[in-house]
Amino acid sequence: MKRPFTYIILLYLLTIGCSGKSASVIGGANGSTDTILTGDDLEKFDSLFNAWVNNHNTNPITRLSSNTNDAKKLEQFPQLLNMGKKIIPCIITRLPDKNLFWTLTLYDELQDIDSLKSFDYTRGEQFRAQETLRKYVEAKLHKKKRVFNSDQEKIKAIRELAKEYGWEEDSTLSPREKDSILLNLDYEITEETFKFYKNGNNEE
Repeated sequence: MKRPFTYIILLYLLTIGCSGKSASVIGGANGSTDTILTGDDLEKFDSLFNAWVNNHNTNPITRLSSNTNDAKKLEQFPQLLNMGKKIIPCIITRLPDKNLFWTLTLYDELQDIDSLKSFDYTRGEQFRAQETLRKYVEAKLHKKKRVFNSDQEKIKAIRELAKEYGWEEDSTLSPREKDSILLNLDYEITEETFKFYKNGNNEE
C-alpha cells in the first residue's frame, strides 16, 4: 500500500531518539553519549512533560507571559531537569510542534554543547527552537548534506526518493503546496525515514 509522505518531518528522529529502549544522547560532558533512556524513564518523561505543558497553558505565571524563562518557575521543570541529559532526545521530538517552542528552556539547561544550541535571539524563540532542532538532527545523522543547485532540483530528488520507496504525494494539495512542502523537507532525514519504514518498522 502506498503511503502519503508530504507531512513527514523528523519521523526518523522520533523513532530512534526517544523509543524507550536505548537512546544515544548527543550531549553531556565532553560530548559523551553514556546515558540510557528506559521504558520507565519514557513514561515518567511523558507524564511530567505533558503536565508541564498543561500547567504552562493554564497558569497565570506563563499563560500571559512573553518571557519563555517563566516556564522554569513551574513545578514540573525541576523534576524534568533532575531526569538528566537522557531526556534530551525526547525534548527534541517535541520541538517540531511550533506551539512548544518555549520548551527549549529545558533543552538549553541540559545541553552543554554550544554547537547544538541556537544563540540567535534576534529572530525570536520559535526560530531558535527550529534552528536547535536542525542542528541536533544533523549531528544525529552524521551525514554530509547533499547540495542542490536549485529548488526544482531538490524537489525532483525528493520525488524520485519517494517513488523509490513507494510513497505518494497528498492528492488534496495543489501543485504549489506540494512543492512548498517538499522544498522544506530535509533530504537526508526524509531518506532515513523511508529506509526505516521500508525495514518493517511501520505500524499500520
